[in-house]
Amino acid sequence: MTILPNIKDILNWKKSEFRWSTYNTTIWFWYTYYKESDAITIPEYQRDYIWSQEQKENFIRSLFYWVSIPPLILNKAKNWLDWIIVDWSQRFRTLKLFFENKLIVDGVSFDSLEVVQRRRFLNKTLSYIETNFSTEQEEKEFYRLLNTSGTQHTKEEIQKAR
Repeated sequence: MTILPNIKDILNWKKSEFRWSTYNTTIWFWYTYYKESDAITIPEYQRDYIWSQEQKENFIRSLFYWVSIPPLILNKAKNWLDWIIVDWSQRFRTLKLFFENKLIVDGVSFDSLEVVQRRRFLNKTLSYIETNFSTEQEEKEFYRLLNTSGTQHTKEEIQKAR
């Protein structure tokens, strides 16, 4: 049984309480939230932090290369001040490691960046989607929708790009 609205309901605006807003902001914005570590929650239904070292490094590289990154998906917490990560936990955790200098990529740590380099990095734009799910069950269903509809590349397909 699904609790998210079906397409007809969305088209007819019968479920107007189900909506989201898309925003663009900078890494600087997320850096300030990282400093307030309790402002963003990673819920229990999220998978453990499983990214390999290569995945972590490639994510940080992609930020320096200004590659388009899929949007962070957040749900407003009940206090309307904090957020719950619905999707992006692997990336968010990796970004935190980089901010804490626990992840060094190509000999570069966050603190080793010169002021101008750090500003350039922190001014990179990231998109995020803010949802207004009223229950954790809705968050979980949306999480499953996002994370079970793709087809993972095979090793052979990745090898073609090497």
